[in-house]
Amino acid sequence: MDEKETNIHEPNGIPSKTVGHVDKDSRIYQDGREIGYVDRDKQVHVPDDIFYRGKVVGQIKNENKAYSKDEFMVQSKEWGYVDEDGNIRQKDSGRIVGKMRGDNRAGALGYYMLRFKNLEERVDQLEQSVYSDSNKVKYLDPVRKMLDYVPNANALGDFDILISRLRRLEGEIISAQAERRYKKEELCRRVEFLSNSTDWKATHVALVELQEKWKEIGFTGKEFEDTLWRRFRSAQDKFYQRRQAYFEELNRKREENRKKKEVLCSEAESLSTSTDWKATSERMKELQAQWKEIGSAGRKYEDDLWRRFRSAQDRFFERRNSFYEKFKSELKENLRRKEHLCESAESLTSSNDLKSAKEEIKVLQAEWKEIGHVPREYVENLWQRFRKACDEVFERAREEYERKHAEWRSNLQDAIERKRQQIKNLSESVAHDEGLVERWQDTINNLYDGGKADEIRDSLESKISDVEDKIRSKESRISELQDAIQDMESKLR
Repeated sequence: MDEKETNIHEPNGIPSKTVGHVDKDSRIYQDGREIGYVDRDKQVHVPDDIFYRGKVVGQIKNENKAYSKDEFMVQSKEWGYVDEDGNIRQKDSGRIVGKMRGDNRAGALGYYMLRFKNLEERVDQLEQSVYSDSNKVKYLDPVRKMLDYVPNANALGDFDILISRLRRLEGEIISAQAERRYKKEELCRRVEFLSNSTDWKATHVALVELQEKWKEIGFTGKEFEDTLWRRFRSAQDKFYQRRQAYFEELNRKREENRKKKEVLCSEAESLSTSTDWKATSERMKELQAQWKEIGSAGRKYEDDLWRRFRSAQDRFFERRNSFYEKFKSELKENLRRKEHLCESAESLTSSNDLKSAKEEIKVLQAEWKEIGHVPREYVENLWQRFRKACDEVFERAREEYERKHAEWRSNLQDAIERKRQQIKNLSESVAHDEGLVERWQDTINNLYDGGKADEIRDSLESKISDVEDKIRSKESRISELQDAIQDMESKLR
């Protein structure tokens, strides 16, 4: 090895394995790549670009001491030195950060000053990430890991300033974290207030909305998140446990009501063949009053029980009405009115305004129910006639609805396909743009000093920035289209 060349080892490194190298021209290398150099004035630079010398990161004084660069008439600060055994040490702590084999002490010190420059760039990047992201909390662990790493890093530089920047960044993240903690505490208070509500449906909707807001707020940090979530979830569980208990009790009462109504149905059925018109009529009315007082037996049984109960009563009252001659005139009037309803319903079967026709049919059906009985010999035919007309109107309305619904589904599916094609076109465009960025970046990386290299680099970097903006815009549009497709597809299910 030339006497001007120097190999650099980590403090605990194997002597035969180097981590850095300084050549005879004081150019500094790491992993075969030049990371900087020391000039004739003993100033440490990052690599030169095409037109300008590399930025100065520090300077060497007294052949074996590393200092900050002189700036703004401020005295430079010593960062480290090389001892008599070739150990590179930090100035304040005396800690060994590396070893050298060779005579180029300036180059060896420069290597560790450039490593500190790399640390600064990593902190710069971390700061940029935190300040540009609305979700700062997720960077708390990376910042703290960097705080643990930096003080023990094998480098020479102003560690106090670097650590101060990281501490300031940690404080800002903690402030953002506290704001999210406050918002989630407010959600906890709202859920706790709602946990005593008896408006089961509205409260359930409100709790679902609060759950979505919880997700939107984001992570508050592992030291707070679990406690807040347990509080939030506990209040929710309290409400749902109360709601479950309420419906269990409601089901128990409905079961009791079912049994009571079955008893009423049995009695009504036994009375439906009676010929004691007056007494049985009074008893039927008493049964109806009892039915109303009992309450619901639940959707599963209520309709069938009511039809059974009502059927038994109808059988009795139809027999009674047939018995009394005085009702004959009323039956005839009912017949006339229902025939008129049949005519009205039949006239609507040819209507072009099916929506209005359907509503008018409902009105006619309500009137039909209000009219009452007709002579038995007319009941079935009249009902079949009326029902046929009603069914025809409803069937035409249903067919029109299905036609429009099918047209709507077809249009929606066409819209989905158009959006998928847009996604495909955008994805291809993004791939094309990324190819351009990659080629331009390769061109920049392969530029040599001199000529118009700097102008070329500036031009290409400007183009890369513009294209990357376009890529982000296209990717955002792709995300929007994907969300729209998902929403449309959910409507088709």
